[in-house]
Amino acid sequence: MRNMAVVISDLHFEDERGDVIAAAGNPRQIDFKRNVPAVAFEDMMRDVADQVRTNGVGHIDFVLAGDIIDLYRTQDWFKDDIGLRPYIDCTKVDSAHEAKLLAIIGGIASEKEVARSLAVFRLFAEGKYLERSGDAGSAVAFGVPTSLHYLPGNHDRLANATSAIRARVRELLGVAGGDAPFPHHILYGDPPVLIRHGHEYDRYNFAASLKGGPIQTDLPAALYDAPTWGDYNTVAVAARLPFLFRRHYGDAAILDDPVLEAIYVRLLEFDDVRPQSAVIDFFLNTTVPDKFAARFAHREILQALMWKKLKPVVRELLEEVIADSYFRRWTWKFFPLVTAFMLLRPWRLPLPLRLMRVLGWFGRDAGGNPSEPYAAHEIAVHEGAACFVCAGHTHKPQVAHIFTRNDLKRFFTDTGTWRNAVLSAGDKRSYGRVNATTYVTFYGKETDPAAPYKPDHGFEFWTGYDQDWPVDNDR
Repeated sequence: MRNMAVVISDLHFEDERGDVIAAAGNPRQIDFKRNVPAVAFEDMMRDVADQVRTNGVGHIDFVLAGDIIDLYRTQDWFKDDIGLRPYIDCTKVDSAHEAKLLAIIGGIASEKEVARSLAVFRLFAEGKYLERSGDAGSAVAFGVPTSLHYLPGNHDRLANATSAIRARVRELLGVAGGDAPFPHHILYGDPPVLIRHGHEYDRYNFAASLKGGPIQTDLPAALYDAPTWGDYNTVAVAARLPFLFRRHYGDAAILDDPVLEAIYVRLLEFDDVRPQSAVIDFFLNTTVPDKFAARFAHREILQALMWKKLKPVVRELLEEVIADSYFRRWTWKFFPLVTAFMLLRPWRLPLPLRLMRVLGWFGRDAGGNPSEPYAAHEIAVHEGAACFVCAGHTHKPQVAHIFTRNDLKRFFTDTGTWRNAVLSAGDKRSYGRVNATTYVTFYGKETDPAAPYKPDHGFEFWTGYDQDWPVDNDR
């Protein structure tokens, strides 16, 4: 019999209801679905059950390796306008922040698809899975012991902040431990794998740069507790923009204007654009959808109108961030020349679209370095405690051979994301939406002397995209 560890990450369960636009007397509403359909996880658990039978597995560890519940990407941080923000040290979370975080967690957990997905994980913790999707009565046992684990990432860093928050997250996921702190890594001996979220390798989303030197397995908890530049960027820019857009134009006007609607939906979706350097063009809808064909014969005309409508909101955001000491402190550290330029407030002059494209290209690829060079410096790998390093965070699924020593191979696997991806064409003029799925299975040593094949360890990497037609190309 063999041990098996299954790792997934970057599910980014989010609040969708807070983004819905509806107005009294108007039968239409605007919403956007970002949460992964629960059927994907129900299908996955059946695949895991098949692997258990096929590979003679005697025990399953299932690891949720960070960015599971997205505590940042929600307009709820701004709606009550009391100044609470999540870029705060975990040790300094007070009762007001705790109440806000618990409310956000509760809202996310009540989303239909999220609630059903969380039930899949809780069922796994009981040692069961559904033979038929959506049929709670079809639950059957894996037939072997199961253990469920959770590592917070950067978007759910604050899940570790207080005992009440930890207890609630453990309850929702089905992870045992009461209100005990969550670990930041898992190191198994059998199978020999080191598992992290992966933000440790990203200086914009971790409180220290680990570049170049050996990486200790147990990193100080204070580095995980501290807020980062990435926290601010996600909350004060990515989540703030759609809120400011709604406040500037009003929900009724957005509902009545298809151009405003198109911009708003893109403000909700731009985190999924790949590569991120294309995000400015994506904002402005670089193709002319069919519903606009009668009004806009040329792409440039529509694009100019969209930029005209977005420009005042961008100006408002830029005024906010440059006045924020948190923003200035981090940008002085990473981008001193950009900060000095922004202090001149050039957006008060005419703000050409061409300049925004240049800034978008510069800013959105920051922090996009690959993870495998960092994984190659993990002490656990060099000392032989692990043959594999597994991490996510980048949303870029990958398998990399990091080095060979004494004929022993060492590998890095990136768990990618389950979040939808918006893939840009090479000319940045059109975009295709696909569903992403990645998980990694590690196997330990075969202990059955009667087994015909007795491997010491191994792994399987499952990743891909799918798309169902027809696709809403108007968005």
